Amino acid sequence: MSTALLCFPLLAALAGTSIPPSLQEPPPVSLEVAVNRAIARGVDFLRRQQRPDGTWHHQEEHRYPFGLTSLCGYTLVKSGIRRSDPVLLKAIEAVRGQEFRMVYSAGCHLLFLEALKEPHHWREEAQRTTDFLLQHQVRGLWAYPDRHIDMSNVQFALLGLRAAYLMDLEIPRDNLADCAKGLWKYQKKDGGFAYTPDQSSTAGMTGATLASLAVLQEIGSQHTMVRGILKKRAKQHQAAVRWLEQNFTAEGNRVGLFAWKPSWHYPNLWAVERFCGLTGRERLGEQDWYRAGAQWLIEQQKASGAWDKGDHRVLEDTCFALLFLRRATITADEELAMLYQKMDQAKFAAERNLKIDPAIPFWTQWWLAGPWDGTEADNLLADPPFQPQACRPKNRRKIARRSWQQVELSDRGWTDLEAHLEIGGDHLLWVLALDFAYRRGTEDPPELDALLWLNLEDGWDLYLDGKRQSFSRRVQAPIIEDVRVPVRLSPGAHRLVVLVEDYGGASAFSCRISDSQGRALGSRVVVYPDGIPNR
Repeated sequence: MSTALLCFPLLAALAGTSIPPSLQEPPPVSLEVAVNRAIARGVDFLRRQQRPDGTWHHQEEHRYPFGLTSLCGYTLVKSGIRRSDPVLLKAIEAVRGQEFRMVYSAGCHLLFLEALKEPHHWREEAQRTTDFLLQHQVRGLWAYPDRHIDMSNVQFALLGLRAAYLMDLEIPRDNLADCAKGLWKYQKKDGGFAYTPDQSSTAGMTGATLASLAVLQEIGSQHTMVRGILKKRAKQHQAAVRWLEQNFTAEGNRVGLFAWKPSWHYPNLWAVERFCGLTGRERLGEQDWYRAGAQWLIEQQKASGAWDKGDHRVLEDTCFALLFLRRATITADEELAMLYQKMDQAKFAAERNLKIDPAIPFWTQWWLAGPWDGTEADNLLADPPFQPQACRPKNRRKIARRSWQQVELSDRGWTDLEAHLEIGGDHLLWVLALDFAYRRGTEDPPELDALLWLNLEDGWDLYLDGKRQSFSRRVQAPIIEDVRVPVRLSPGAHRLVVLVEDYGGASAFSCRISDSQGRALGSRVVVYPDGIPNR
């Protein structure tokens, strides 16, 4: 597919246009139009974040100097920015003459130089960065200077070497052959690839490694040795493809047998785009991977134009999202100005409505039981040793060989249940319960639409009055109160039961309630720490 064309004159014209209050809902639009608009807004965000010296700020700038600037520059070129654009010119000057000493930064530098399409102009700098990558290969692969080998470093090294190859720089056969031999050590028995050998398969690393294999096939095609090594691994290669076909989802980065995590999902999507783009795949299994990923990214984009999960990687994630979306094309026969106005207004309104009043108190008085110990293969969350629908908490009452107890959690944010009870471990399962009542006032609706707001790092299973309201195997997420569960309350008593998974790290939990617009409910909702009388 061709690189998306961006309508910057149109965007400038929109800046001074007022939006009628009556425009409340976005009209149905084609995916191509929505994608192109998302690209334009993402590019505008990157423009605004550039510093006067032409660089972009990175929280680990001391370790990766000019790496993020190279990634942003590469992304802007691929998103349709003209090479004469002042933002791009400043980025070029910022990286000119720099020496890169980290694999990630070196790979991005070569991607940026190759995208500028002036190989004769950048040949000396590109050769210097290529030499760094070739000289720092470790047992066929790549690592941090002071740490372990991992498949993420490998993918960026090979992306850089592919860019060097496209600039007509020589990539020695032995370096390619050593890599073709070495990366299979990171394949798991299920067919997927892991970040390091001691971790589980993830979609991100499987997609990245399949993309790396596609690069080896491309730039190693002239070498009989490289072709022979890859041919011997054909069955393992197909096992990895099958794993990704079975486990790809646009909503999260699949990890292990059952779980998924939101972290590293944007580079995961870009890895899928590279693998499928380099191999000409339109589908992964039964899924149209591009349409599914593009729709999800459009929904996740912030009003600022960024993609931000709250984990301080907003610039990187915005670049990865744009690099996925750039495959879209624009339809010229739409009334774009009006469509963009409506879409923007709906996006801004939605984000405002989903912010909770910070003064709303956290629910602190809970019944707690657990933890139950498991392993990654146990899938305790989906198959707990008790019936969540039938939980009836009472002091010291047994539930699957554990006892209910009353606990008081933090009133300032989330509580680590492990630290609270001085219990450690991973792959744990907890269950919490709370009784409350909706007291309907004379002017209140017969049923109240409310939102539960939760802080959770890993998976959860939430029940209200014995009916499941929300379930997810998301893991390793930033703990930022981003889980929102809509519930409808009838007048009277209700019981909330929440199963909390600890996949690794903290057993994080907090919960509070608001109306559907994030406002306080006041005395309309009353908590009964000891249970509702005569329930």
